Amino acid sequence: MIRIKTYGFTLLEIIITITVASILTVMVYTFLSDSFMDSSVPIQRLQECFELQSAMENISSDYEYMVSNPTPGVDVLEFLKSQVATPDYYGSYQIIFNDFIDFPEGGGNEQVGGGNEILKITIRSENCGSLTALFSSSN
Repeated sequence: MIRIKTYGFTLLEIIITITVASILTVMVYTFLSDSFMDSSVPIQRLQECFELQSAMENISSDYEYMVSNPTPGVDVLEFLKSQVATPDYYGSYQIIFNDFIDFPEGGGNEQVGGGNEILKITIRSENCGSLTALFSSSN
């Protein structure tokens, strides 16, 4: 009797190979799709941080300009306080604190509303944190 050599795979081997390959494909796709979807989150956070920093720099720049070029009858700190409170004037941020403070003579914690010589401004962004600046009157 003559034996014929058969080359190739059986149907069962092909089905098992396709099943294993499809399971691996689904696993890799799930892993990579999550990675690609979440890859923009750090960039968005960084952009928010730059926008917050830019807002604080613009506030500081306006303060320095107003102090160096005083307008008669305009209180620099009151004007700056009102500008910061104006929505979206310097950008998109949340105002945490925008008021005058005072420090007691003997030391200790700041007191709110203790005069109008030191303006404390604290702004924050949802994903970035907060920035605080103190501005003093030029008197």
